[in-house]
Amino acid sequence: MRDYGKVSPQFWVGKTGKALRGDMPAQLLSLYLMTSPHANMIGIYYCPIEYMAKETGLSIEGASKALQRLIDADFCTYEADDELIFVHAFAEHQIGESLKPTDLRVKGIISELEKVPKGQCWRGFRARYAVPYNLPTAGQIPDIPASPYKAPSKPETETETETETETGAEPKPTTAKRSTPPSKRKISLPDGFGVSAAVTAWAAEKGFGQLDAHLDAFTRKAKAKGYTYIDWDAAFMEAIREDWAKLRGRAANGAAPPPDSTTKTGTDAAEATRREREARDKGAGPPPANIRAELANLTKKWTGAMA
Repeated sequence: MRDYGKVSPQFWVGKTGKALRGDMPAQLLSLYLMTSPHANMIGIYYCPIEYMAKETGLSIEGASKALQRLIDADFCTYEADDELIFVHAFAEHQIGESLKPTDLRVKGIISELEKVPKGQCWRGFRARYAVPYNLPTAGQIPDIPASPYKAPSKPETETETETETETGAEPKPTTAKRSTPPSKRKISLPDGFGVSAAVTAWAAEKGFGQLDAHLDAFTRKAKAKGYTYIDWDAAFMEAIREDWAKLRGRAANGAAPPPDSTTKTGTDAAEATRREREARDKGAGPPPANIRAELANLTKKWTGAMA
């Protein structure tokens, strides 16, 4: 069953449309035959009058009278013995006015014609379309290798048809290029990259904190340098391990690191200075003789003065 059928707006103002004015059953039946679910691409198909009556809502008598009106108006041909109908302008509306010899649909038309008894409908179709559709003489089939039912590679218009190049040309073999699977390609920093659950679990296990600060330093550097990675979580963990954010030893609130345990401050420094002076005094030798004499003389004078 076809998905749709074309009916030109010109139908109502053309020869047939004008001839059927005032005869609503004939108008209804004409539209039914142009869009029938039993139709094929060439417009020659099996359609008993019972089908026409049931699917249009007409009575058998009404359908028969309407059909005769359509035959008289040169709209269609009907072979009662085979219950076969040929809608004269059907192919023109559905396929087009003409086809090139290499058009893929030519073979499809030939295939449909081979199913039709070579009676009045078959002869009428060939008389009307053999030349514009470039149909071969009876019994001949053109060398068109592709299937007529193959979908066109681009949408068609009423004046365009899908054609092939040289008939019988063998396609050149092509070698498929190997490409890296999408999951193995390096990519730029993904939008919305953040601290994932995997990174959080890893950092907790390794004892790393301040992940937001690490993330900020990592993303800024990655953007500035244009880094690309296959696994951005793995790259982020390596940046934390290498301390791109330079957070080692810094207090959590950003203050300076605590004093080194080997640094001497306050009373510790004073005590160390005293001990160093005592050590120097203990290690020093007696003063020279002239200095000792001078010290003795000063001591004597000072003692006399005090007496």
